[in-house]
Amino acid sequence: QVWSVDFSPDGTKIVSGCYDRAIKVWDSGTLALISEKDSVGVAAFSPSGHQIVSGSSLGTISVWNWAQGGKLVVTNCTLSGCEATMG
Repeated sequence: QVWSVDFSPDGTKIVSGCYDRAIKVWDSGTLALISEKDSVGVAAFSPSGHQIVSGSSLGTISVWNWAQGGKLVVTNCTLSGCEATMG
């Protein structure tokens, strides 16, 4: 089950956030899978297309440098505020 879908700003890639807690990046021309990360349900590209942000119902926001395969920042948010850590 897919929860979210977003095109990269240049239109060459698609990111999907899925029920199975996976973020998948696809080539929009061939629909070939480029990258897959474990994370949470919803995902979108940044305006530059270099990062992907994902969010969870548990209050976690992750920013991924998807081309280099790593998390840049993990932010844990609650009703009282957010705490950022480098990941």
